[in-house]
Amino acid sequence: MNFLSCEFKKWKRNRFSISIAIIFVVYIFISFDYAFGNSFKSTFTDLSYLVYQDFAGGVFTIFSGILIGAIFFIEEKNDTLKSIFPIPFSKSKFYFSKIIFLSVVSLILCMFVFISVIIASIIKGNYSDFESANILNAFIPFFMLGFLSSFVLSPICLLTVALRGYVVSIIGTVFYTVFAPSFFLHPIASQEIIIQSMINRSFDKTFLICCLSLISIFLICSFISIKILKNRNY
Repeated sequence: MNFLSCEFKKWKRNRFSISIAIIFVVYIFISFDYAFGNSFKSTFTDLSYLVYQDFAGGVFTIFSGILIGAIFFIEEKNDTLKSIFPIPFSKSKFYFSKIIFLSVVSLILCMFVFISVIIASIIKGNYSDFESANILNAFIPFFMLGFLSSFVLSPICLLTVALRGYVVSIIGTVFYTVFAPSFFLHPIASQEIIIQSMINRSFDKTFLICCLSLISIFLICSFISIKILKNRNY
C-alpha cells in the first residue's frame, strides 16, 4: 500500500489531473454537439454509443500511452531509481502499484466522459429511452473500458519497462490499437467482446475464452516486467 500511496502523492505533482479536467470539459462539448448539433442523435442509446466509440477509439488511446509512459518512466526521468533499487523492496509491489494506479486513473477518466453524456442527455430532456436500464447499458462500456485498461495495455507496460522510453509507450499504444483487428484474440478485440457480452448478458464460450486470454496475457506481461525490474542494474 505504501507504493500505491506514493503513486497518488506523485499524481499531485504532475499535470494529469488537469488533463482529465480538460478532457471532461471537451467531452461535455462533444456530447452536446452529438445531442444538439450537426451530428444530432435522436436517442440516448445512440448518443452514448457514439460518444463511447469516439472516446475509446481516439482520445483514450492517446491518453493511455502518455499515462503509461509517465507512470513507468517518472523514476527514470527524475533519476531516482539509482537511489531506490539498492534498497531491498518488492519489485512485484512496485510494479503492481503502478498497474493499480493506471486502472484507477483510467476509470476516473472514463467515468467523467460518461457523466458528460448524462449531462447532455438531461439538458436535452426529450430522449424517450433515457431510463435506468439504458443508462446502465451505457455505463457498462465506459466502466469496463477503464476497469480493463491495465489488462488490455499490459503489453505496452512491458514495452515501456523493457525499453525505458516515454515516447515508446505513446508510439507503441498507437500501433497496438491500429493493428488490433488484425490479430486473433488481440487484447483490445477481447475487451470489446467482453464489453458487448456484458451489455447483452450473453456469457458464452467466446466470452470465457476472451477473459482467459486477457488474464493470461496480463499475467505473462506482468511476470516478464517484474523479472526485468529484478534484473536491472544501476
